Amino acid sequence: MHVRTIVVIGASGGIGSAMAEELRNHYPEARLVLTARSPDRYLPLRGEWLPLDLENEQSITAAAAETGEADIVCVATGMLHEGDLIRPEKTWNAIDPHAMARSFAVNAIGPALIMKHFLPLLSRERRSVMALLSARVGSISDNRLGGWYSYRASKAALNQLIRTASVELARKNSDAVCVGLHPGTVATPLSAPLAAASALSRANRLHDWSPFFSSFNPKTAARFSTGRAGFPSDECRRFQNPQESTKTAAAVIARAANRFKIRMAPGSVKKLRARAASAA
Repeated sequence: MHVRTIVVIGASGGIGSAMAEELRNHYPEARLVLTARSPDRYLPLRGEWLPLDLENEQSITAAAAETGEADIVCVATGMLHEGDLIRPEKTWNAIDPHAMARSFAVNAIGPALIMKHFLPLLSRERRSVMALLSARVGSISDNRLGGWYSYRASKAALNQLIRTASVELARKNSDAVCVGLHPGTVATPLSAPLAAASALSRANRLHDWSPFFSSFNPKTAARFSTGRAGFPSDECRRFQNPQESTKTAAAVIARAANRFKIRMAPGSVKKLRARAASAA
């Protein structure tokens, strides 16, 4: 896969920074565009930093204009909590409209605006891919524990947005891929306050797979996402930290772009699973 430009949105986060490092190692000659709300704070990470605020469409438009044509776009953004102000709900009694609106703004509406402005930038001359971090807790059929109303609902919305965008992308740019990646519980500030609770879902996480999801940690999450495009294997059991998570993530993206034209049309999930199984 010939890669000229890579974009990592949310490169200041644990998984985002690990993915940026891993993708730079995979494609050392490529232009690496990194975004954050306050990029001046993260300049030691080598790359071309641009300001981008998920809740400000003008900043997204400006960053897209600065980027131009892209081969790989990774969206590593998300919000589970904000200190003591916003916490995952354990009961419907804890639902707060302002907290829920904030969760949807960051986890669903922001990525939707990223797709709006960056999907048209994916190369038409060679295989290209946009990969967005999602979460298995956004799965409706897999929800057995309840709770986390705002986060679950916002990630379910994101999954639907990704799938819907992938259908349109298949019609407009047949060589482009749009996928969601599930990194699992990763050792980053996002999940740190909930580390104990996350252990309860580990057994469920290890056997899971779908076109949208896989399992990682910062380096592990990045490696798995970039290397295996979310397909299951015993490697999932070893990937539990940001750096290793990220290496796999970069490999996943590369493999998806090189080997699959993922067209998420209605009814295509079974076909994609079969294709993945035959290629494994």
